[in-house]
Amino acid sequence: GFTREGVPAREIALIREGRLLTPLLDLKHAKRAEMAPTPFPRGGSSLRLAGPTVPYEQLIAELDSGLIVYEMLGLHTQDSSRGNFSLTVSQGLVVEKGQIIGQTKAIIAGNVFAALQEPFRLGRQEGKEVPALQIHADVTVS
Repeated sequence: GFTREGVPAREIALIREGRLLTPLLDLKHAKRAEMAPTPFPRGGSSLRLAGPTVPYEQLIAELDSGLIVYEMLGLHTQDSSRGNFSLTVSQGLVVEKGQIIGQTKAIIAGNVFAALQEPFRLGRQEGKEVPALQIHADVTVS
């Protein structure tokens, strides 16, 4: 496969043990940073999360205050070179003291590179192939 700009793609570790190893750089930003472009394949399910997981229920139980997000619209339109994001969540589950207490609309904003500098955790959910990802971000509830 190839990146969307025609760079030959290959498997590459972007994050290891909760730390960012390789930024996502297109040709323009790779040149500015004097680095090689990221050979990240385009399309499909090319991003895989791997590493130790905890049960999904444990992630929720240990969460003092947070929002569970199953789907975000517009993720593909975010600034991948700088990592800034601001996304609308049409239906999120509100967690307080380890309990789901309701649902809400929200806006999640931040910088993915900054969020990934902090340790994050992966949760496994029975019957789901893709693990849950727990990160820190700013949330504005509608």
